[in-house]
Amino acid sequence: NEYYNYETGLETTWYNTYTNLNYGTVYYNDGFPEQPWVGISDNGEIPGNYDAAVHDLWVTQVNKGQITEYPYKLAERFPVTVTHGQYYQLDFTADDDVDGQTDLVVWYCLGNRLSSSGTFQETVYSMSPNDVMNNYYIYNKGNITYTGMGHDGMASATAVDEAKLFINTMVAAYSAGVKPPMISIKESGSVDSPDKTVLYRYYDNDFALDTADTTDSDEEIYFTLQDVNFVKGSRNLAVHVFYSAADGTQIIEVNGENKAVKELPRDGTIHNALDDTVVDPNNLQSGGIYYIKVPKSVLADCANGLQLYFEAQSFITTNGKTIATEKIYDTLDVLQTYLFDLN
Repeated sequence: NEYYNYETGLETTWYNTYTNLNYGTVYYNDGFPEQPWVGISDNGEIPGNYDAAVHDLWVTQVNKGQITEYPYKLAERFPVTVTHGQYYQLDFTADDDVDGQTDLVVWYCLGNRLSSSGTFQETVYSMSPNDVMNNYYIYNKGNITYTGMGHDGMASATAVDEAKLFINTMVAAYSAGVKPPMISIKESGSVDSPDKTVLYRYYDNDFALDTADTTDSDEEIYFTLQDVNFVKGSRNLAVHVFYSAADGTQIIEVNGENKAVKELPRDGTIHNALDDTVVDPNNLQSGGIYYIKVPKSVLADCANGLQLYFEAQSFITTNGKTIATEKIYDTLDVLQTYLFDLN
């Protein structure tokens, strides 16, 4: 904003209230005119090319949402290619939709740097961790996204996560409308476990014995949810689990077909897979892994052909209105199979 004129003294070239002081647009002169003006370089951030370019920085996660979770689940910290410090501070008083909350969401901020020895070094950015007003790297206001990417190519191996972030951003921008969540039935209590499509119930034909009768516990079936909406506002994820029944009193539509079903009880039967706590089935978290206890009495009907339907729906409150998304389903087939004698 200011420079020193040897004839007239300190002069202001222009002024803006929201200028980011960390941008470093102040230059020093050593032996003018022999030494040209160069950027402040004591902290190693400004290499003297007047654009505040920074190299080899890592970014740190501030918030979680579609940009950080889908289609790639991103790390909380990863390296990025050449970027630059920010010109202006963000105005977090912006509230265009008059909902009493800021319109801005910052996803990642500029952070520290990894040395050749593998230790993290402090930078002018990491000294104020996740400073969303001054050191933002990517943020959005509504469906408009600002990103610090694109100042250099992403061909290097260190840019893999940055490339994933770019893809996530493009997907989020494309799907800026209200979309149903995603639900996947899983093999185990790990989010990264394979999807599960079939549950086998084993029988010993000689003794007419359902091997599941050897335990008193119900069957734990795991599932995970992802909210893929980029719409600003509060949201709730709700899950219902149904099973096929000829005398079912409820009708659901799955892949264009009507199914007669009964609903499994939800209260007290859905648990967080990480700590086994009972959760509110109407307020589940995106990216969470859960399980529901299915009674053996229900699974025993698999000889007649049994399907479990996991239904997910998002409720998004924005601008004083609550929007209910379309219902989405994932199906688990429960099959009867027999044990064979080993000779």
